[in-house]
Amino acid sequence: MTSRWVILLLAVGILASTAAQGETTASQPAEMISVPVTVQPNELRTYRLTVAIKGCVGIADSEPLLIDAVNTMKLLHRYGRREGDGLLQLDISATDVQAIINGEKAPATDQFPKLTALLDGAWKVNRLFGIENTQYAGQVPGLNYANLLLLFYVPDLDREHALGQAWTSKVRWPGRSDEVTIVSTIKSRDAAARTVTVRQEYTWPEMKLDGDRTVRCAATVDSVFDSSTGKLLKSHAECQLPFNEPSQSKPENRQYRATSRIDISLER
Repeated sequence: MTSRWVILLLAVGILASTAAQGETTASQPAEMISVPVTVQPNELRTYRLTVAIKGCVGIADSEPLLIDAVNTMKLLHRYGRREGDGLLQLDISATDVQAIINGEKAPATDQFPKLTALLDGAWKVNRLFGIENTQYAGQVPGLNYANLLLLFYVPDLDREHALGQAWTSKVRWPGRSDEVTIVSTIKSRDAAARTVTVRQEYTWPEMKLDGDRTVRCAATVDSVFDSSTGKLLKSHAECQLPFNEPSQSKPENRQYRATSRIDISLER
């Protein structure tokens, strides 16, 4: 009988010890990461940008409008200085624009106008100038040239977040009443290269276009940032554009889809 109690006590002790070890391991704090965002006055950053779209973007006379287009360009970001109101001016311009539409080289157009953004202290776009009287003044779904700055500044990246932890942000673009929801996650950090990799999921509310046509956009973005300055080094975005047009006479034409892809890489 005595030996039986000894064995039971030993078993209880082992279980308690194992549980305590598990609690110690589980209670170890996760690695916290924050990335400050800094720019130098009058700093110029040059990026290589590719914007592609493929799929169906509309229905005309019961026929799908299919497109396979690629635009490549050099994107210039020139920063100013923060003024007394705390806003920082950023001038954006596109040069060396080349376009291929449905396999044919197309002439360069003014579809990529010069823009000026005013950034507040949280690196959000307070105001945006240059889209007046352009195609971007209307309803343009998903990620596009006019709101491309969304990819350059991750909301609250300068606050501490655990590696692998997701956080949600709501961003309202200047001149728009709706908000885009962004879920961001720091996927990895390379201490030697001084970089962090961030995955983001974008979702927009349903957008009403012409007639009864609507689109509900979602995008996935993978980006690499300099962990000491928050400078974007490269980014790849895929945006799904599912359209809905109930008034189309052919049932197969009432829903159609296009996909846009954006690639950005820092040149200097």
